[in-house]
Amino acid sequence: MNSLNLILQAKNDVGKTYIASIVAEYFQAKGSEFHGYDADKSESSFAKFEDFKVEPVEVVDTDHHFKLEAFDKVWENAIAKNLDIILDSGVDAFGPLVQYFVKNGNDNLSAESKNEIIVHAVIAGGDRLDDTINGLVTLFNKLPTNMKIVVWLNEYFGPIEVAGKPFEEFKIYENNREKIHGIIKICEPNSDLVKADLLKKNALKMTFNECKKSDEFSKVSKQRFEEYRGKIFEQLDEIFLANVTSEGRTKAQKIDETKEEMASPNKTENHTQILSQSLNEETLAKYEFAINALFEKHLEQLSSLNALHFSEANKNAEIVITQAAEYLTKQLNQAANEIAASTSKLLAEQISDATKAAAEAKNSRNWAIFAACAPLFAAIAITFFQ
Repeated sequence: MNSLNLILQAKNDVGKTYIASIVAEYFQAKGSEFHGYDADKSESSFAKFEDFKVEPVEVVDTDHHFKLEAFDKVWENAIAKNLDIILDSGVDAFGPLVQYFVKNGNDNLSAESKNEIIVHAVIAGGDRLDDTINGLVTLFNKLPTNMKIVVWLNEYFGPIEVAGKPFEEFKIYENNREKIHGIIKICEPNSDLVKADLLKKNALKMTFNECKKSDEFSKVSKQRFEEYRGKIFEQLDEIFLANVTSEGRTKAQKIDETKEEMASPNKTENHTQILSQSLNEETLAKYEFAINALFEKHLEQLSSLNALHFSEANKNAEIVITQAAEYLTKQLNQAANEIAASTSKLLAEQISDATKAAAEAKNSRNWAIFAACAPLFAAIAITFFQ
């Protein structure tokens, strides 16, 4: 196979080391000699898999500058020993590694050997989906077109879908399908027991093969691991072992074959036309890539403008809502004051009427008493004057 496998993503805790360990175990199972490097100095998780004998390497210094000599050493080791290389990188190495390929391409690397460069980009589900999609967009837009990108769909954290649509129906896939060398699906565990087993396996930094021999897992768990690994390895076979068919030949191969056929003097004119057509196709392909890149750039600018307008609209709406709330509060306070005043006036009138009624009742009582005592007063008067 002989490949340089770079595990790249701009977000932590999405399964990069898990993918590196799967690729390493795949090479191990196929009997392919490989060497693993751990460039994630913040975690160094890949180096903790003892069965792989992973070597730590610093490809980025403390100032986040790319250390070319360290990366060259990794590549020279691959060339000298004709090895498969697996480089697990951290978030701090994502930008510098991408910029290295933007500035230098990969022709200077691949020209020195037959080792191909494969970038493994992980897309994680759940709340990690947006960030990992953004990282993949960066790889599509900046990496040289002849670099192979393998997309890993890691559903451990949740399903990878938007509005019910799978990754293959995402716009990013439709616009970049020619750049995708393959897709590996790590299906969401179908039960909490499987998820717990995988979590335990990763925590112990054990390979599937080690789990099979360990007493840490039950026979049922080991059987689940075997099926789980088998499904992923079948997909990796399509990436590393697929034969190149006549339909799958690259444009460069077609051009080389055309050049060889042109050596025949009887077919010079036809072959010249074929070569011209192939070269035109290659030029059109590059033009199409440039157009797509420009389209993606304009799309990002449009998204930014939409976000800005949406933010401004939110601000304006907030101002309107605040003013409406203040006006409503003022009106309610005014109404409350009017009701209180009206209630006080009515209460005062009722008190006044009650006082007047009490006074009238008191007068009536006094007159009634006087009327009742009048005969007595008259008798007293008659007696007095007699």
